Amino acid sequence: MTLRYVAALAATLVVGASAAVVPAVASAQLPRIGIIDFYGLRKTTPSQVREALGISVGDSLTAVAMFEVPARLAELPGVVSAAIDPVCCEDGKTMLYVGVAEEGSPALELHARPTGAIRLPAEVVQAGIAFARAHTRAVMRGFVKEDISQGHSLMADSAARMIQLRFVDLAAKYADSLRAVLRTSDDPDHRALAAEVLAYSANKQSVVPDLVYAMRDPGSDVRNNATRALALIAGYGQRNPTARITVPHEPFIDLLNSLAWTDRNKASLAL
Repeated sequence: MTLRYVAALAATLVVGASAAVVPAVASAQLPRIGIIDFYGLRKTTPSQVREALGISVGDSLTAVAMFEVPARLAELPGVVSAAIDPVCCEDGKTMLYVGVAEEGSPALELHARPTGAIRLPAEVVQAGIAFARAHTRAVMRGFVKEDISQGHSLMADSAARMIQLRFVDLAAKYADSLRAVLRTSDDPDHRALAAEVLAYSANKQSVVPDLVYAMRDPGSDVRNNATRALALIAGYGQRNPTARITVPHEPFIDLLNSLAWTDRNKASLAL
């Protein structure tokens, strides 16, 4: 099994207590659309987007639509690019988030794509695969409660939690490798997993600079993992002032200009 497949599994991310982002590859199995919401609209009107979208509440979302719709939206006057993100589920229905980036609007500046050949140690990759499977099973059962009191996630689901506890040891054992992969690897899936595991370091302040750097990664999964990790670390720092943890707020504000809905979602929750 490749780490590319793990990324598809791990794209099922908890949002609040009952909704999860679903990867595009699984969109054919999504429930019918119950809500369509827009973001990034300044001059473009919702009616223009609805017409170009060609999708209505009650419709099914297909993989073909996921591929074709952003291109249609980008043809609207004044629109530079567009994105759609399905989120499952609210009352058994899919929520569809539709975003546009308009000419002259603030944009999120990202780092250049890394070019390094470095990869994560096999032990970390295996733990990532196991957690992706356990996490997906837990989400499908609606069992998404977690303990964040230690500054990282420990899910109530016993299988997922057991692997997360392994992340604590792996973060200590492979700290240097995780940092190197996160900043220099040309594989976004390895960078995303590096961000996730690095957040389990015992010294939370020591990994803040690395995770802040990853908030500008060209890979959306990397940014997502880093942003959520920093939000949990910041919360831990507030609850434990003696830990002297400082997480800058500016990178979260910058993410609110991103075209990716996951960036806006995680940043707004963190703020």
